[in-house]
This record gives sequence, C-alpha cells and structure tokens, in this order.
Amino acid sequence: MSGDDEPEIIGPEAADDEAPADAAAADRGAYTRKLNAQEVRERESQHFWRSVFSVPVGRREMWAVLERCGTFETPFAASPTGFPDPVAAWHRAGQHSLGNSLYLSWLRLDPDGVNLMLREHHPQLKKPEKPRKKRGAA
Repeated sequence: MSGDDEPEIIGPEAADDEAPADAAAADRGAYTRKLNAQEVRERESQHFWRSVFSVPVGRREMWAVLERCGTFETPFAASPTGFPDPVAAWHRAGQHSLGNSLYLSWLRLDPDGVNLMLREHHPQLKKPEKPRKKRGAA
C-alpha cells in the first residue's frame, strides 16, 4: 500500500478551520432554543404539580402513591414463616427507592404543597384529633 491510498485523518483543529463562521452562531442559537424549551417544560411541570397539590384530593392521592411505594417505611421483607427473604427485600427496596424519588421530585417542584400533604397525611406529622364530647353525659 502506498501513502496515497490511506484516508486523510482530520483532527478537531482542521475541522474547526474549515467550519463556516456562522456555525458558532447557529450552535449558540440551538443551545439557547434548547435551554428555553427546558425552561418551558420545567414551568409546565411546576404548574401541573402545584395544581395537583393545591386541592385536598390531589394531596390525598399523591400520599396514597407514596404509601403504596413504602416511601416512609424501612423496606425489610420476610417470608410468611418469618424467615428473611432477600428477593422480596430487594423488591421492596426498589419500590421504596421509586417512592423516595417521586417525593423528592415533588418537593423540588412544589415544596409548599408537599409540606401540606405531609402535615395532612403523615402519621407522625398529623395533628391529633380532639376527642368528641358525648351527648347526654352528665
């Protein structure tokens, strides 16, 4: 093989020299559009989650999701006979991780709504109900 048969290898420096001057501006424009699109998606997500957590039924249902995931529990699992079950433990750990991830993402998007949800539903944060007076008791 002679030296003429080998393909020419172009490094990054050579590619930059041949690029038109408008490419940098085009790249900046694409980058700006991408950032703007991300900001729009972030605002839409924030608006959505704020609307979910702004109503009692939304907070109740999101709490139910976290509860089903075992988000605020320690994920140990045992067989019906009480023997530790590693497969079930890992399964529950995955559910717990998903619930924790959801909780943290909601907390980032709407901290006030998530805080209200916790105060309304978390057993350790709920205000105790006042005992009712019995009627007719003397």
